[in-house]
Amino acid sequence: MKRFPVNYVILEGPDLSGKTTLYSALHSATSYAWNIHDRSYLSMMIHARQYGRDVFFHNENFKRELLNINNRLVILLPDFEVLQERYEARGDEIQSLENIAKLHAEFTSYAERLERLPNVIVVRDTADSIAKKVAAEITSSEEASLDEISQMVFDYAAASTRYEATPLTFTIYDDGKFLEADSRVMAYEPEKEYYDRILSTMTQTIRDELEGKNPYKRVESIYSRRFIYTDNTCISLIHASYRDNILDMHFVLRSSEVAETFRHDLKFLHYLTSSVFAMLGLNNLKDSVRMRFNLNSAHILS
Repeated sequence: MKRFPVNYVILEGPDLSGKTTLYSALHSATSYAWNIHDRSYLSMMIHARQYGRDVFFHNENFKRELLNINNRLVILLPDFEVLQERYEARGDEIQSLENIAKLHAEFTSYAERLERLPNVIVVRDTADSIAKKVAAEITSSEEASLDEISQMVFDYAAASTRYEATPLTFTIYDDGKFLEADSRVMAYEPEKEYYDRILSTMTQTIRDELEGKNPYKRVESIYSRRFIYTDNTCISLIHASYRDNILDMHFVLRSSEVAETFRHDLKFLHYLTSSVFAMLGLNNLKDSVRMRFNLNSAHILS
């Protein structure tokens, strides 16, 4: 079984928007399924601006949070009248109603820009069913297929400045059964020769290292750090390492055209991983796989 796990669920929104209530409701509804954070670097940016501080590093950290599509950002944004009613009922320990109005305007502005991103959920509803709806959407994302993950990458680039997300990261896990691995990707005509060269080079490298055909004339074990492929083309680095019953596959893609090519690249790299798993003699009853992707430029050609 493949898994596209959520790293963090991050709750955002102005004061009195219901973050604490949703925090508890999500934990209750899912039996503490996720690590939930109250506020992200988005709040740090907005509050730094409110108090006249520099926002550069907060902005950089916020982009890093969002550009990891294993994270989920939930922005709570009820109408300001709802916040006003809550303020009048119980007040706020820090903010005045005037400041809350300004914060609501700031979060509204950000939400309008961010809600097209595939890992952002904007909640304007105040119904008791919010937690169930949010939990259902996040749970569904953890079961995403390779095609659905490729669509997330495309959606992120489509919602980004100049139709380019950089650098975009994500991680996929597999139990070693590779139910989505399909050798037919090797016949994808535009990349057929390219994929064959990468696969043959990577597998030959592993074979040579296991046989001691390296500058050190040293026979490597499956724990070697030398199972690596590098190139200056779009798929520029593949590094395989096996530790603690996990085959870790690290992929660096210098450039990824995500409207068409990347979905084939993703399927190819998943298939390549299944080949490496088999070459190393790993057993899907005890071993699992982690695939880490770094897309330095996920873009749509205009």
